[in-house]
Amino acid sequence: MHQYVQILNYNGHTQRSVELLNEEILDLEGAGYRIIHAEPYIQMAETLLHQSKPVLAHEYLQKAYLIGSARAFRDQPKLYLEMAKSKSLDEQDILLRFKALDVNAKLLSELKDSQ
Repeated sequence: MHQYVQILNYNGHTQRSVELLNEEILDLEGAGYRIIHAEPYIQMAETLLHQSKPVLAHEYLQKAYLIGSARAFRDQPKLYLEMAKSKSLDEQDILLRFKALDVNAKLLSELKDSQ
């Protein structure tokens, strides 16, 4: 499902991503078991950044950090870990940095496709 969410986000269908991730997170939190995977929270944060909602994204990244500490962010952009550990945000700076990440990811994807 996580790849599907990435595809949805890439194609601008972030609201559907939010719906799917909300269902997964509610299932995880309602199951009564200890949550050991931070990935749904990180993906939700990324989706919220696509929607220009850095404050909400910050909350999900902090949850992800509580679940998996810095280890959960080892394959993620450095920005996400910085946000997770921060107490306050410069919303405009976060959005600018995220847009730069998004542009770079799309360029890399297009390069791979053309090869």
